[in-house]
Amino acid sequence: MNYGAFKSWLKGYLNRDDLDSYLDGFVNAAITLLEKQYNFNYMLKETSGNVVRSAITQPTDFKAVSRLLIYEADDENDYYTTYPVDSQYYYDKLIAGPDVQPNDTTYKDFIYFFVDKSDIKLYPQFEDGKLKYKLRYYAFSKALENDGDSHFLIDRATPLLLYGSLLQAEPFLMNDSRLEVWRAFYNEALLGLIRADVDKEFPYPLVIRRGVDV
Repeated sequence: MNYGAFKSWLKGYLNRDDLDSYLDGFVNAAITLLEKQYNFNYMLKETSGNVVRSAITQPTDFKAVSRLLIYEADDENDYYTTYPVDSQYYYDKLIAGPDVQPNDTTYKDFIYFFVDKSDIKLYPQFEDGKLKYKLRYYAFSKALENDGDSHFLIDRATPLLLYGSLLQAEPFLMNDSRLEVWRAFYNEALLGLIRADVDKEFPYPLVIRRGVDV
């Protein structure tokens, strides 16, 4: 199913022929809300490059870090261990802490990183050209616009996107009586996607204390 077919299906549920100019808004709002609340495997992307001024520029669709690998520019197998920190720790404990010179051997084995508004800042400081990175990150989806567009949710979680779009549309149409119905179906479909995501990431039974499988 492509986006055009999905919108036709959505229109059937709304039982209205005068909403064509609003459908994109309903659908994209549903996707944005879902992706702000959850990190799903379908959102994962990868990029790589050089560390410049001890920072990594965030991709335009960046949401959150899944995995960050930092390694020596002349040896791809010489990785550092990376630790995420918040803004307070980064500025108060690291930047305002003891003076650390570039390439200080004290920090040879690990690097702190802090996700700022537009970049990912590293500590300690390193000279340009010394480090490279591989970033696996969660990305926000590009807005759906054209009938031929595709999306993971349309192909693999169609009911979830349908009910999410209906939850965006009904308040606009002042049809609040249907909200609880769509919300119940939405929550059920959402749970299905969460379970599928966990199964994909952990294909084998999880072993917890006393050897009990989950």
